[in-house]
Amino acid sequence: MRFRHCVLHLIGLASALALSLDVFLHLAQAGGLCQTQSCQAVGDYVRIGETSLLLFGTAFFWVLWLVFFLATRLNKPVLWHTAGLALMAALAFDGALLGYQFMGLGMQCMLCVGVGAALFANLLSLAWVRQAGLMVLIGLVVWVGGFAANSILVLTPTVPDLEQTAFVSQPAESSQSERNYYLFFSLNCGHCQVVLANIAMSAPHAVNIHLCSLDDSPQAMAKLAWVRMQAAEGKDPVSAVLELKQDRELAAAAIPSRIRESVGRAKKFFAARGYRGVPLLVAREGRGREVVVTGSRAIARYLSEMQVVEKWVRFQR
Repeated sequence: MRFRHCVLHLIGLASALALSLDVFLHLAQAGGLCQTQSCQAVGDYVRIGETSLLLFGTAFFWVLWLVFFLATRLNKPVLWHTAGLALMAALAFDGALLGYQFMGLGMQCMLCVGVGAALFANLLSLAWVRQAGLMVLIGLVVWVGGFAANSILVLTPTVPDLEQTAFVSQPAESSQSERNYYLFFSLNCGHCQVVLANIAMSAPHAVNIHLCSLDDSPQAMAKLAWVRMQAAEGKDPVSAVLELKQDRELAAAAIPSRIRESVGRAKKFFAARGYRGVPLLVAREGRGREVVVTGSRAIARYLSEMQVVEKWVRFQR
């Protein structure tokens, strides 16, 4: 029995420490354990904020481990029942979250999957200690119920308008132009740099160019704020973005709220539309016609066909 108690403590403590590490990385602005775009996008749909959700989850695992510790020392039935009920509630919560992610958003946050696995590991160890196999079956049913409930619902999040996603714009040569091109990009994307370079070389344009960034780290948003400052001084924002490719060091400064809001709206719009990768161009040609083009090669063909870029140049990335 003592060995089973050790396994129970080890799994509970490991779960709490792993999530604590992820919280520390988030607070240190290091990005967390899950660095995928799906994890970042899913966080935008959490009403209380991704960091707050992680803090609640970390607190839950520490409290659960404390209940395990007290239960193994005092062997009080109320403590064992409390641990079991807490795990059932957490499994229902996790199942609902994953059901919305997998079926509603079509995304998979690996951190949330890991939390679900940790909950089942704690449940299995608790059932092993208590010799209650039925507890595992009940936990599985509770999780599946939560997953199924959110899988069959159509939950439509508030999607920002496309016009709200740009952090900076470059007006067309003619103020009468009704053609608006929205380029979604990342500062760490080599293909995006190729597209931006060709657009910059073809200025001035017959279309309005709107830049929409998906980079939400403080360092990246500081660079976007610098680009916006350059545009306010009359410089080409597309060329300013290209200057950042040289890893320009910027003085520490407060990030304007408009940058944070535009990046947040761009990410929500990108995820809600089901887009997967950058560079991505949303071209509104006027009269209600909208064209979506993904990938540097497809964007090159489209910009050439629409005579926005005269000659496409391939750069070494």
